[in-house]
Amino acid sequence: MTCQGAAEHYHADAWQEAGAQFGDWFSDLSAPHRANILDWVMRTQEDTGSLLEVSCHHGNYIETLRRRGYRGEYTGIDITPGFLEVARQRLPAENFQWGDARSLEFPPESFDLVLAVGILMHLPQPMQTLRDLFRIAGKHLILSVYGRSDGPTIWQRSDAPPRHIDWFFSKEDILAQLPAGWQLAEFAEIQRPKPAPYSLFHQYLLRRA
Repeated sequence: MTCQGAAEHYHADAWQEAGAQFGDWFSDLSAPHRANILDWVMRTQEDTGSLLEVSCHHGNYIETLRRRGYRGEYTGIDITPGFLEVARQRLPAENFQWGDARSLEFPPESFDLVLAVGILMHLPQPMQTLRDLFRIAGKHLILSVYGRSDGPTIWQRSDAPPRHIDWFFSKEDILAQLPAGWQLAEFAEIQRPKPAPYSLFHQYLLRRA
């Protein structure tokens, strides 16, 4: 699915600005919609030797996972050079690379676990990227997106701020994209103290059958 005019509103600079404005909020992983992601990664680690994080920001997830004992090989990619610079300074032992979620140039099943938190809803062609995420994930895929519960049609805010894209997905939207051999292991619907429509997160732990 493509939104007319969406592509020109997707800019790395916009995320640099958002990171500067909401840096402390991005780094707070205690909120339920972030804590659940950490729990899922830790629960799957016995079956996952390698992890790709798409849109790794400042490396907050892997920093917290390492403190909790995560042992897998890690790669984090982001489109925003400023985020990568901070991540490399903070965590020089980790593998951070420039990468564009709209064009994931990895071979099939490159990583046991692929983590895509808070990125799918901001891309011009979210379902194209979702298919790519399934392609490169060998065993598990964890998604976190803006959710909606009032119908199966993907919806985009018409009044989204300039240079940003906001998609909202029903559970049916995401599950309709499951490739053959994939299944839903766990689903979480998490409310957060934000004004509608940003108050609902849908999270998916998906795995190859």
